[in-house]
Formats: sequence, C-alpha cells, structure tokens
Amino acid sequence: MENKLDDLEKQKEKIAEQIKKTEGNEKLKPKAKQKVLEELNQKLDKISENRQKTINHDLDLLEKRLNIIKKKDRINQEGYDIIIRDVNSLKINL
Repeated sequence: MENKLDDLEKQKEKIAEQIKKTEGNEKLKPKAKQKVLEELNQKLDKISENRQKTINHDLDLLEKRLNIIKKKDRINQEGYDIIIRDVNSLKINL
C-alpha cells in the first residue's frame, strides 16, 4: 500500500508543478490555458479517487484478516471492537 500511495503522491506533485507552470505561462491564450488547467485538475481528482480506493481496499483486507483472527479466538471481543472502530474511522476520515 505504501508504495502505491507514494507513487500517487509523486504523480500529484508533478501535476501540481504542471499547474504552476501553466498558470505562469504567458504564451498560452486564456482559453487554451483554461482547458489545460481543467484537464490537470481532472487528473488531480482522479489521483485523489485512486488514493481513497487504495486506502479503502487495504482497510477492507485488514478487516477481513481481523475477522479471521476473531473466528480463531485469537482476539477478544473488546480488542476486536476497538480495532474495527478504528478501521471504520480511518475509512471515513482518510
């Protein structure tokens, strides 16, 4: 997960640099500049979506593993509840 998130962060940084360059480019006509900026912003939105999907996928895997551990009685109900609550909180807040 960490590598994928790092890659997404690098892509986000590159697009942010492209946005700055585009905004500062006086050679572009306003209409062309607006079109390029819209495309770059769409790419940023897509990266944010992919980041959220990656995080949710990994949290779902964690939850599945936790359920297996609980079924094998390797964790008590209180510990399970705490971890599940944290996982659900992360899904909402990340």
